[in-house]
Amino acid sequence: MIAFVEGAVEQVREGALVVRAGAWGIEVLVPSATTARAKVGEVVRLHTHLAVRERRRPAAPGTPRRAPSGRVSCPQRSRTRATRLRRPSGRGSGRDA
Repeated sequence: MIAFVEGAVEQVREGALVVRAGAWGIEVLVPSATTARAKVGEVVRLHTHLAVRERRRPAAPGTPRRAPSGRVSCPQRSRTRATRLRRPSGRGSGRDA
């Protein structure tokens, strides 16, 4: 499971951010408040949670269908929370001494 994605924002989409993590461009579904604050080129760390739900098996032909109960949810939709990275300081930060 992926705990977080860290990198530069490549694209801001409706309900999602594309983050460059190494050689990968990873699309992460995020709340609209996060997309409103995100800027292309900004380094972010997105903490992720994957919620997987089983889908119901389709009814066999000729079987009466039951009415759906409860709310409909996407089986592989992940929920995310975004936090801004702090600038590194001190030892091992990559700055010349």
